[in-house]
Amino acid sequence: MAERELYFLITFSSTTQAMAFDALSRQEGIPGRLIPLPGTVAAGCGLAFAAPHTLQQQWSTLCSLHHFSYEKTYTITL
Repeated sequence: MAERELYFLITFSSTTQAMAFDALSRQEGIPGRLIPLPGTVAAGCGLAFAAPHTLQQQWSTLCSLHHFSYEKTYTITL
């Protein structure tokens, strides 16, 4: 069985927001990817952006700098 890791999730109210955030992450070169929402997380669009937990502060700063809105953040083991 694979070892589970701690991730930082960002949820969005729309798919458009989620896809825009994914594009921003690629543009900035910061690791992360869109995933289907885990069953333990509820959000509007059914997608979440997942990144290693160690990058949580980096992502929070990026959202603030770009005035990017999101629904909620979670720390979760996947």
